[in-house]
Amino acid sequence: MTEFNQPPAIFNGTPSVDELIAAVNRTDGVQKMQSTSTTIEMLDSSLPISRLSANLALERPRRLRLRAGISFALGSGLDVGSNDDIFWMRYPDGMQHTLLYARHEEFQHHMLGSPLPVDPTWIIEALGLVHVDRASVQGEVIARGDGKLELRTLVPTASGAYSRILLIDAQGGFVRDQYLYSPDGRLVASASGAEHRFYPDASIVLPHSIRVQLQPISAPPIGLQIEIGSYVVNQLLGSDPNMFNLPADSNGQEIDLSRLSGTLPPAEIRPMPTNADGSAPLGENNPVQPRSEVSQGMPTGSYVPTATYVPLYRGTQLR
Repeated sequence: MTEFNQPPAIFNGTPSVDELIAAVNRTDGVQKMQSTSTTIEMLDSSLPISRLSANLALERPRRLRLRAGISFALGSGLDVGSNDDIFWMRYPDGMQHTLLYARHEEFQHHMLGSPLPVDPTWIIEALGLVHVDRASVQGEVIARGDGKLELRTLVPTASGAYSRILLIDAQGGFVRDQYLYSPDGRLVASASGAEHRFYPDASIVLPHSIRVQLQPISAPPIGLQIEIGSYVVNQLLGSDPNMFNLPADSNGQEIDLSRLSGTLPPAEIRPMPTNADGSAPLGENNPVQPRSEVSQGMPTGSYVPTATYVPLYRGTQLR
């Protein structure tokens, strides 16, 4: 059985904002990363085969390629990618494929109503390569009761300021969970990591089991469970000139997401009542738990569009 390095403890007590940012930003030293031993489970998928073998490669800040398929037809299934100018998601649609794409700058003006609520380069952060800008931090470090520290930041976009909540290991200083809220307070994306391993050469900690949940307002929720066997850090294998190029073999419809939002139905926003401390009250129709009864963030057996616990942003949780 292979032995892996466990994340070392770097904190004993609650760190300052600057100390916590320095710990999280250790991953700035990683510019490239690749895994050829990845599997993806498309949660709640209607496809006959939902667990796919995958290849993953990335080069910061915007280059990403995640190609998944059944083992004898790798790449015939899901293809998520990005380069410096454009991103895409290509997926099976009957006997053909649907290709969603957009230019990064144009998409930023249309994220609120898109069937993809975030730019797919967000997957790079979901994989543990998180950067925190000191100027974006809102408030102080919150020491929670579940072995995690909570840090809140703003993410400026052309569609408005998104709000990001990071839950960070209280001893190791690495991100375990992250939640992204739209400017109107909706939870649109979350990622929870597990099976974290320490890479001493790069002095970083990376998750090897990641659950990604996307919750657009104009399309069904998307859930992915990503399992990483091993990473090659700060290098890419081979020299594929098309690694970060838009797929050229599309045989179905192509949809420019930056041209879609005007035709999407408006969202219905319903604030959830809160307690005096900003937590959501428990009730028959409210699965959200107050801070004192948070879950441990472990992966569950099946995808639930609304997580059992999510941090409350500015005292409200929308449903």
